[in-house]
Amino acid sequence: TNDTFGPLRDLARPARRRRRGRTLTSVTAGGRWSLVSGLAAKEASPTRQAVARARLLLDRYGIVSRKAVQSEGLSGGFGPIYKVLRELEEQGRSRRGYFVDGLPGAQFAYAGAVDRLRDCRDEAEERDAVVKTDNIVTLSAMDPANPFGALVPWPDVRDSQRAKPRRVAG
Repeated sequence: TNDTFGPLRDLARPARRRRRGRTLTSVTAGGRWSLVSGLAAKEASPTRQAVARARLLLDRYGIVSRKAVQSEGLSGGFGPIYKVLRELEEQGRSRRGYFVDGLPGAQFAYAGAVDRLRDCRDEAEERDAVVKTDNIVTLSAMDPANPFGALVPWPDVRDSQRAKPRRVAG
C-alpha cells in the first residue's frame, strides 16, 4: 500500500498531461510503500466458512428454509447449508421443524426465534379479527426483511385492475 494518492492520480491522467520527465516507473514508485500482506486474515477452513454462513442465515432470516438459501444465490444451493444446519441441530444450537405455513420443506431456527413465533401466534389467536393501526407494520418491497415476493408468495389482490405487487422500487 502507498501513503499518498499522487502515483494514482498520475496514472489516471492521460499520457500527454503527465508531468514532464516522469516515466511510468517513476510515477508508481512515488511515496512511501508498506507491506500489508501480513495484516490480512488467513483464510478460514471450509468447515468454519460453512458454519459461519449457516449462522449468518439464521441471524438474517430467523427461519432458514430452502427458499431463503435460494434467495441468497449461494454456490452449491441448499444441500451444503442443510448439512451444517442439521449438525447445528444435533449439537442443540438450532431447531428443525415446520414453523411457517407456506414455506415448503424443513425449516431451521434458533430456539429464541421459535419462541418468538409462538408468542406471536398466541397473541394472534387471542386478538379480535379487527386490525388496529398499531398492529400494522410497513416495510419497503425492497427491504431484505420483507419476506413477500422472495420467500413467501404475495397476498392475493382482490382488485384485478391493480398491478400485482413486485419486489421493485416504487
